[in-house]
Amino acid sequence: MGLIPAGFGTGDDAPIPPGGEWGSRYIDVASGDYANDPTTGQLQQMPAVRQRFLLRLRELHGSSSVRPNDGVILPKKIDESVQRTVDDAVRTAMRQETDVEKVAVIKSVIVTRDPENSGRVVTVIDFTDLTTSRDDQIKF
Repeated sequence: MGLIPAGFGTGDDAPIPPGGEWGSRYIDVASGDYANDPTTGQLQQMPAVRQRFLLRLRELHGSSSVRPNDGVILPKKIDESVQRTVDDAVRTAMRQETDVEKVAVIKSVIVTRDPENSGRVVTVIDFTDLTTSRDDQIKF
């Protein structure tokens, strides 16, 4: 007894793969979700180092049971030392990428008060991706 495929049909061509780096899905900074390309409907791509920065900075220190030392420790109150505290927290959180693997260099961490919400700060991180030799910026 055997199996015989039955029926007729024509194959469809596979869609064109998305541009950019493979295996590094684009993460929308505002929502934290993967973004789809509106033209092709496929997942957008992004450089691997940028994706790693976003994932590590969106994770709070101690929130992972698997790797509790990963993530960023953000200050609980906004005072005159918030710039230094956030700068230290970002550099500590990104130590794996900057000091161990040396795939990125953080050029600056700038913290400003959100003009629409005085109880919130906006952080802009300028860094150089050493795998692509490109400067990049993350705002969160």
